[in-house]
Amino acid sequence: MNHELDHTVDAAKKELDAGLLELFERCSYLYNEAFYANTELAILRELSKASSDYENEVICAGCFFSFTQLAINESCFMNCARLFDAKSEVSIRNLIEDVKSHSAEIDALAISIFGDRPNFDRLNPIVHPLAEDEERFYPKEVESQRSYEKLFGNHYRMVTVCITTHDLSNLWKKRLNSLRKLTDMLRDQRNKVFAHSDMEALKYDELVRRLPLTYGEIQKLIDFALDLTIELFAKITGIEKDRLPKNYNDIQGLLKYAEVGMEAVEQHLGNL
Repeated sequence: MNHELDHTVDAAKKELDAGLLELFERCSYLYNEAFYANTELAILRELSKASSDYENEVICAGCFFSFTQLAINESCFMNCARLFDAKSEVSIRNLIEDVKSHSAEIDALAISIFGDRPNFDRLNPIVHPLAEDEERFYPKEVESQRSYEKLFGNHYRMVTVCITTHDLSNLWKKRLNSLRKLTDMLRDQRNKVFAHSDMEALKYDELVRRLPLTYGEIQKLIDFALDLTIELFAKITGIEKDRLPKNYNDIQGLLKYAEVGMEAVEQHLGNL
């Protein structure tokens, strides 16, 4: 646990008014849900990789790996579903509306922090890095910055735009609406299988064929939730949160030790 970061966050919270404090709490909760889901999805990918790279070592604890993978898969799905639950008071959609309601306060906060910087645009105080899914909404800015970068060898960075918090909330809403098909499938699978066990759960394979959700699509939903909450957290506190724990892939180290141990056992048995 990073106690120094916790103290920094606590200090930042004390500077917020009641409205922004509630927004901060909602953002923190949703960030944690997205962080857990992203970590679980990363671990699932590591377990899948381990099954091919360390097949013999995984077989030694086959039951553990199989049920761990199933449990993490369900937990990841439910964490992601909670983020986009239309009936929940705390959801990504509701957070976007909360941001719009407090756009003036967030703009004022940005001006108070960055207002003395050269070329700072006080009318558009939010510097927003465009995600790939958002670039189509700002074609002129993308073309302008990409043209400039071509002069230096096509080393593309994220395109940034200066906008208001109100504009940012509208952009996030457009991006969320573009994910409607995925969030609908996520909701239906959760309701019919993971949350309520409808009769369709007995025909799970058929349900998945009708409402397919790949790891890549789940990742797309999680990435949006992380993009939003990490940026909002930074705008309110000045602190940028991580997308993954640094040791999310430590199962690889464990299996490497197991591989070395099995080789030592085989060598010992061969010397008998």
